Amino acid sequence: MESIECVGWEKNEKNLLLPRVVDLSALMDPHRLAEGAVDLNLKLMRWRLVPSLDLDAICATKCLILGSGTLGCSVGRGLLAWVKEKCRQEVQLLEQLIDDNDVVFLLMDTRESRWLPTVL
Repeated sequence: MESIECVGWEKNEKNLLLPRVVDLSALMDPHRLAEGAVDLNLKLMRWRLVPSLDLDAICATKCLILGSGTLGCSVGRGLLAWVKEKCRQEVQLLEQLIDDNDVVFLLMDTRESRWLPTVL
């Protein structure tokens, strides 16, 4: 309750002005907001484009998104800083992730960066 801030002043039962507190944390949970946005987007796709779209099948589909951004970003610099053994472990993990998912999206900047996951 320490993170809750007052939003206004109201009189209580003793006629004293005290802050009115509202806890909106449940409504602003990022995971809940993301789930709601995905659900609404899928329903909109079904309504506007494909009425026969099986939303349960789409929601149950495991999806892997690959992309490290451009070399100028911090993720790219971190990838370049890894040592050989770490890279080998990461390739094994990548192979496992590809095997474990139904769909793989390659969100990468260039054709050159897409060759490894495509070969795997």
